[in-house]
Amino acid sequence: MEGFMLDRVLSSKLREQAGSDTYNRFEYQVHWIAYHMIKEYKKGNEFLILCEFHDDMVKGGDAESPESLEFYQIKTSDTKKNWKIKDLLKKDKKTHSFLGFIFYNFMNFNAECSKCHFVSNIGVNNEIATWQSIIEDNKILKDENIELYNQVKELIRTEYNEYSQDEFEIIFDKFIQNTYIYNGDLPLYQYEQIVKGEFADLL
Repeated sequence: MEGFMLDRVLSSKLREQAGSDTYNRFEYQVHWIAYHMIKEYKKGNEFLILCEFHDDMVKGGDAESPESLEFYQIKTSDTKKNWKIKDLLKKDKKTHSFLGFIFYNFMNFNAECSKCHFVSNIGVNNEIATWQSIIEDNKILKDENIELYNQVKELIRTEYNEYSQDEFEIIFDKFIQNTYIYNGDLPLYQYEQIVKGEFADLL
């Protein structure tokens, strides 16, 4: 795509490279990306996909905003019924939580990153569903549910306490309004057959 502004993203050092070295552990992720591409193609949408580059998937393609990128984390669980905020903000001493990594994208690529997605084979609990319904209705979470806003903010802050409060809050407000968490409509079981079927239908 002519004029697509990827310079800063392409030239930035990768956060981690383990994903590209452990392909076999991410078969679901690879299939979901193919599934998503097929769906976008059927809709007639233009897109550019980067895999295992700063995140599991990075997508661009909006002709009106060519510099606008969307970052995707694609995770699975066969033990949980749904995701809770405590699951998405669970971290160890050496790394960030799932939402902490999403926050990193907004922080590191503030001008380029328009949205982030956490996609899974399972859904979310009522608390996350409330957050998502508010932002999907183009309302401000801080105004609609200050308790939920502060809960996420305080936990993210513990992962990024090296930044000034003003700098952190600017990034956080973009993060909280533009992070989408949802079931990606591809079940953990039989995902290979489903994607094969979608591909055959496309052909």
